[in-house]
Amino acid sequence: MADAAQALRPGISFSDQLPPKFDVFYSSGTLQYLSDPETLWREALSRTTRYAYLARNSFSNRKLFTVQSSRLFDNGAGPVPEGFENVAIRYPHQTVSEASLRGIADEMGFDLAARFEGRNSGVTGTRADVYGADLLFKRR
Repeated sequence: MADAAQALRPGISFSDQLPPKFDVFYSSGTLQYLSDPETLWREALSRTTRYAYLARNSFSNRKLFTVQSSRLFDNGAGPVPEGFENVAIRYPHQTVSEASLRGIADEMGFDLAARFEGRNSGVTGTRADVYGADLLFKRR
């Protein structure tokens, strides 16, 4: 997928490592798919100099695990690239604790600057105790 994306948009680059330092950390609907989202959040904040924005989150006060299903290209822009098929895929999903992420941000020297309710990861059929919010943090 990364190779196909890079062929379509040569200016895109990919890395499995965070850079040593950056002004803004932005994550959109990602943390809930990681095995240890709190560790990545802490590491990202340790390298962020100004702002951190978490978009499209799936929060709950307790950790809930599900298997999410979607079509491979349903979240992308434009038509399915030649040579690819829009197949059904399944992958693990977990909720994240908003309180935990906010606590880590506070420990790492960030204040919550804005909170936007009602936006989630697009997961459908979730339980009533799962909710979405976007969070904007600013370094003190």
